[in-house]
Amino acid sequence: MADIISQLQSLETQRRKALASLHSALGYSSPQSLADAILAAAGAVGSTNGKAKTGAAPAPVVGKRKPGMRVDDATRKAIEEALKAGTTGTSLANKYGLSYQTIHIMKQRLGLVKVTKASRRSKSK
Repeated sequence: MADIISQLQSLETQRRKALASLHSALGYSSPQSLADAILAAAGAVGSTNGKAKTGAAPAPVVGKRKPGMRVDDATRKAIEEALKAGTTGTSLANKYGLSYQTIHIMKQRLGLVKVTKASRRSKSK
């Protein structure tokens, strides 16, 4: 019987650790932002600073990247798919913590925007 209790306690500890890091694994900045997203998706009204809040779940916050950091392949692929689906560059820049210019360069490489002579000249300076 003591062995079963020990196993249950161990499982509960593992469950708590998994729940504590779930927000990070899903791309949210804090446990509260994940909870707000769940409530919003379920149609519940949350509260932020005393103001009622409704609407779609907030986008996962990846965080501001340092200048010069490379975008990993998985993120690049997700951004490219979103661009092809018609998502705006500004919303993707905010969601992934990238500059709009980085997103615009991805659009150019995908052929989604026209590259003009003026934009090529400004690159060569």
